[in-house]
Amino acid sequence: MARTIRDSKIPKENFLVPIDVSKFGTEDDPCFAVLYSLSADECQICGDAELCSVVFANRANTKRIEYEKKNPVLDMEIDALEKEKDIKDYLSNLRDKGYKGLLVRKRLKQRFRISDEKIKTYINK
Repeated sequence: MARTIRDSKIPKENFLVPIDVSKFGTEDDPCFAVLYSLSADECQICGDAELCSVVFANRANTKRIEYEKKNPVLDMEIDALEKEKDIKDYLSNLRDKGYKGLLVRKRLKQRFRISDEKIKTYINK
């Protein structure tokens, strides 16, 4: 399929007008990172789609963090508990097989990709 040329109804002179960055985040800001859409005429005029997408993603991330502080995400906690149980079971299996010391640490690190500090806490329990 051949590439089609985008039919933009925006005059080319509008692309040469610089963006006033002092208006970002204020009430005079018309649209920056509020409704990010590359198909919208405003985003085509702006010309800073990359910067807008970064700011839009940052705002979405801060909103997500605020939401998670108010409403705890239970699936993450359940996954952590299941992983901890798996680590303990694997560690007891290694000990039953007679593995000790550095070999146990190496196997735990390879299998679960956890830090040495966490491995020490599991071994010392």
